[in-house]
Amino acid sequence: MQQTPTSVRSGLRRSRWAALIALFAVVSLAAPALAVTGMMGNDASDRRSTENWPSATIIDRHHPAPFDGYFTRVDLYVMAAGSLNVVVVDAFDTVTWISDPITTTGPGAVTLQLLEPVGVTAGSNLGVYADGASILATGSGTVNAMFENAYSGLPTVGEPLTYYTTGRPRMLSIGAEITATSKDICKKGGWEGYGYKNQGQCIASVVANKNSGH
Repeated sequence: MQQTPTSVRSGLRRSRWAALIALFAVVSLAAPALAVTGMMGNDASDRRSTENWPSATIIDRHHPAPFDGYFTRVDLYVMAAGSLNVVVVDAFDTVTWISDPITTTGPGAVTLQLLEPVGVTAGSNLGVYADGASILATGSGTVNAMFENAYSGLPTVGEPLTYYTTGRPRMLSIGAEITATSKDICKKGGWEGYGYKNQGQCIASVVANKNSGH
């Protein structure tokens, strides 16, 4: 029976290992790390207080969207039964999105899971419109929340909000996790802050999530 020389067999083994390593490298590049995410708004926790401002929109400014991106769920903490809508405004306080009414039975945590992702731009903020008063949990904050006049009614998308006061230091119990869609956040060393090994890996992750159907 014909034998394969040892040197030839060793060469074949090395070739196979080289091929496997190359394949692993390709798969690793094709499957980027976790999405680049950031917080918009606050954690949805019991803040022991509510706002008695009825039928008006209140916008929280503690944690604006850190970059262009999208979200697919909103978390709230409510203190009472009622109806409210989640509102998103851009950095210029123009309404960019309003949810369908959410009926609450309160008190407790509420999650709004969206069928379609909602896009936001850097600097956008979350808020609520409540039909009645004292529904969403609020508490003292370090940044002024902005209030429309009582009984001003539900705003419309594209409408710039007109605020009744210069605001009060309030923190609303509403928040959303934003997934980045702009490669720019990975540049100028930005990739390091998101735990990536290099800029290319960060950009690959952003592009993959942007092209995933969201």
